[in-house]
Amino acid sequence: MITEKIYKYKNSFYTILFISLIYISKVYKVIFPVNYQQDDVSELRVVFYNDLFCAVRYGGDNHPLLTLFLWLLSKFTLNSEYVLSSVIVIATISSFFLMFKILNDHFSFNIAIFGLIIFIFSPIVLTYSLSLKQYIFELFASVYSMRFLQMFFYKKITNYQYSIYILFSTILVLVSFVNLLPFIMTILFILYFEKKIKVNQLLISLIFFIPF
Repeated sequence: MITEKIYKYKNSFYTILFISLIYISKVYKVIFPVNYQQDDVSELRVVFYNDLFCAVRYGGDNHPLLTLFLWLLSKFTLNSEYVLSSVIVIATISSFFLMFKILNDHFSFNIAIFGLIIFIFSPIVLTYSLSLKQYIFELFASVYSMRFLQMFFYKKITNYQYSIYILFSTILVLVSFVNLLPFIMTILFILYFEKKIKVNQLLISLIFFIPF
């Protein structure tokens, strides 16, 4: 049983290791900087609030859970920004891995590698993966929803996985309210393909997302 699981996830482990090595090779000189950018410093202001509710209310910008996480870290660690950076790096590598899985399953291994390289070498992604902002979590939420939708089309989604997706997406929405967009759009497309809603209802629903 254990041997089967190891064999099953062996390729995923090697893929994650490969992605991590490439990513670290690109950012190792600038990861965990001594001095963060001004926007990052503004995120760290929550650590100066003594009251939890004040920190959540005045510290964050549409990302209460991230603010709460940073505030709690500051009470237990001296360098909470580095812990948060580590979490963001993990979210970045996870986004790369999910993107690879999407391309590999839908196209081929070669195209997946090509797409992964473009993704990893993207200056915007690399920049935000080293900041203390919520943008990488928004990227992860989008890729995670794409992967879930892909697995739905392949008819590989169980009721348990539905529950996990809803729970995890709820957490991601609390990390950044922007993540509500890919979550709702995914649910709408699933309802449409399951013939729970009609195409005109789908289009009307999507109109509300135009301002975003």
